[in-house]
Amino acid sequence: MVKKRVILFLAASPKDTPPLGLTKEVNAIQEELQKSKHRNKFDLQQNLAVQVSDIRPQMFRIKPQIVHFSGHGAGDEGLVFFDDQTNQSKTVDAQALAELFQLFPSVECVVLNGCYSKIQAEAIAQHVNYVIGMENVISDEAAIKFARGFYSALGSGESFEAGSGKLFEVAFEHGCSEIQMAGLGEHLTPRLINKRDIDETTETSQPSPTQLKPSPSLTAKAAREPLPESLKNYGLIEITAKFLDEEAKKITADLRARFFDVYEPGWPEAMDEKIPRRDMVNKLVGFLNRSKSGLRVTLLLGPGCEGKSTVLRQTVCCLVKPETSSNFRIIWWEADDPKNLEHFKILLGQLPLSNIQEKWLIVFDDPSTQLIKIIYNLCCESLGRRDIEFLLCCRDTVWKTYGEKLGGGERNCWEKHLEAPQEMGELTDEEAKKIIRAWKAAGKLEYQDEDEANLIHKLLEEQKSDTERFYLAAMLRICENKTVEEGVQWRLKKILTDIKKKPKYQLILDAYACIVAMHKEGLRYLKPHVLAKAIDYNKPTQLRSDILEELGNEIILPEKEKQPILTRQRSIAEVVYELMSHSPYSIDFEDKIYPKLATSAQKLLGTVIDRKGQEIHNWQYHFPGHFANNEPKRIDLAIRIAEKLYSENIDEHLLTNLAQLCRDNGRSDKAVDIFRKCTLEKKDRKVYHTWALAEYETNNYVNSVCLCEFALAKSTRPVLDGESIMIYLSTVGLAFDGLCKNSGDVYAQALGASAQLGLKIAPGVKFNKDPEDKQKMKAIEYLNKNIDRARDNGITVAKLEPKALKTLFKNLQTGFNKVNQSFFEKMHQDSDAGVEELLEQLNELTFENLKQALGIPE
Repeated sequence: MVKKRVILFLAASPKDTPPLGLTKEVNAIQEELQKSKHRNKFDLQQNLAVQVSDIRPQMFRIKPQIVHFSGHGAGDEGLVFFDDQTNQSKTVDAQALAELFQLFPSVECVVLNGCYSKIQAEAIAQHVNYVIGMENVISDEAAIKFARGFYSALGSGESFEAGSGKLFEVAFEHGCSEIQMAGLGEHLTPRLINKRDIDETTETSQPSPTQLKPSPSLTAKAAREPLPESLKNYGLIEITAKFLDEEAKKITADLRARFFDVYEPGWPEAMDEKIPRRDMVNKLVGFLNRSKSGLRVTLLLGPGCEGKSTVLRQTVCCLVKPETSSNFRIIWWEADDPKNLEHFKILLGQLPLSNIQEKWLIVFDDPSTQLIKIIYNLCCESLGRRDIEFLLCCRDTVWKTYGEKLGGGERNCWEKHLEAPQEMGELTDEEAKKIIRAWKAAGKLEYQDEDEANLIHKLLEEQKSDTERFYLAAMLRICENKTVEEGVQWRLKKILTDIKKKPKYQLILDAYACIVAMHKEGLRYLKPHVLAKAIDYNKPTQLRSDILEELGNEIILPEKEKQPILTRQRSIAEVVYELMSHSPYSIDFEDKIYPKLATSAQKLLGTVIDRKGQEIHNWQYHFPGHFANNEPKRIDLAIRIAEKLYSENIDEHLLTNLAQLCRDNGRSDKAVDIFRKCTLEKKDRKVYHTWALAEYETNNYVNSVCLCEFALAKSTRPVLDGESIMIYLSTVGLAFDGLCKNSGDVYAQALGASAQLGLKIAPGVKFNKDPEDKQKMKAIEYLNKNIDRARDNGITVAKLEPKALKTLFKNLQTGFNKVNQSFFEKMHQDSDAGVEELLEQLNELTFENLKQALGIPE
């Protein structure tokens, strides 16, 4: 008899943690072993909902050589299992796991396929020869790919022929290679820890008596692991004492003057002792230095032109100083927004694990609403490590209209992690004195000899005025006897007068309008190559010298390719926008500038500029969405931009995005019109489903059912998954409900069948990009409502038995057939323009993949 290696697969995904694809992972392992040359040498045993009390008995009973854990890791807190009493999550720490495996010497290899499990792996490797753990966050897809590669190699001739000593090392390399081949960028996350290496390290590094206690002068900061190059290249900057020393060398009188001319501050200004420091800096430093474990989000709020960015940078400088005794390593986020939550977690996962004395503080100045939402979604999940905090600096209006609303649902994920906002208050007398003296020293006061006490009084009174509450505006009134509008108008006239005689006057004006338009909206992804395209300048490499430098100090030119072009201040951009919208400039931003910027960016698709894809993706999807989702909402503008993008690049994703914008804002009739005029020869499932919803919302129920058939059919792209089935069946149920005329008729039966079939597969379905299961629960809610609608239409909904599945599917198909007949009759009598194309294909649709997913036998 062949002696088998027993694999014990233990998995846990409690309901109070984000769902994982555990079934997919164990099925992938089973599949790879079955395909392998040595499949008869392995026996896979599994427990997909393992409680803490299950582990030891199963180890005794099964006597495994390989133990594979799939689930959540929580860093230094341990691995997550089901609690014996509550069935909620319970962590088991590294020491407890290590001591458990010490009692089972027959175990040859342990695989911990969960985020941040390297800590547990290192502990277990004291007693087990080969242990695999994850350095950082690992996505479901990468975890499954690793398992496929690992067990494929384990069961193949290669790893057996490599000899027992190399068996698991070879399999580990294949697991990492599988992730890399899939292009997931997580192939360095798995780590193999060899007991032999730990033993050798222990033997050769026995500490001398003087080494047992660290020297008091030796701090945790001395042995820091550097920030990975991948994060530096993405645009993350670690703010260190060395970095600030280099920035301090750039302090000059001219740079200081720029600050008082209302420019966005940089690091030299933040370190310049001649630039006044608000009391908020010390308050924020003290607040951040309060010890708190786990994920924390600190918020700095204030109106535009209130000096938030200066306070933020000054705070960071204080935290970096040795005398502050801060335990933070600080990251300044100067990068594109992450694509989604998973991408953000992967980026965070690349941060080196800090020792017990340190935490990462990641700082965002004026984050986009997209980034705020990603951070909120992260608060809804278990990050898996407790050494990361966020500091966000936001406009108060943005936070109140967007950030606060994210936590306004049934579950407020800000509640546990968001500290009480630190708000920029009115100036104190002492702050006003510092500011007046600083502006006077910079030569910015119109009346240098005016009494200081009188100026301080003026500043405090001006700040309290109803029209201009931010202190920078008050300073302009005092120092230059101008409002912000007057100051900007004076500067704008001066700029235009200076450049009007230049041969490239119109190009310079157009460039300035584009820069103003983007910064006014708080959108930070206008890069030189897009701007050159937008103003039709065919020498993009000369844009800086020929055009942008002519704008002088009114704009901030990027030092790096990844950085956006900005005006001096967003508040100034808002004023310039209003001025340029009227005579004598009369620039039409909404009809011309914004659509032209979006389509210009889109024309760079597939070029070297778009090598990473995200930048153009922002213009195609986030840009129109910005106007639809942020106050004040400009729905017509959002749709106009999306239409322009689609008209210049006929693409199914742009089509769906445009139609969804219309539907979300009460324009379903427009969405129907767009779909019916669509010239795409082939459409994917999402296109058909979005079209079906639009037809339903305009009471075209027959059309809606037919389009749902296309969404569910075998021949439509891409492969049909459980998430799509649930959503499409809930939509087709709504359309059947609209067609119901008599109690218990064919349509009513199809309505009930679609709902029951959708609910049948729900337990095993995991929705993508749905960390809280909100979308899944919404789909289940819709399906249950369809059950109620079926009952209202005379259908008895009994408990679902396996033998009833065939009957239900037959009722669904009968409903399809009757609708198809109505559709054909309708087309012959009075053809609906745009839906004739469905006629030829409708009767040829088949649903084998749907039946298979529902578990209906042939």
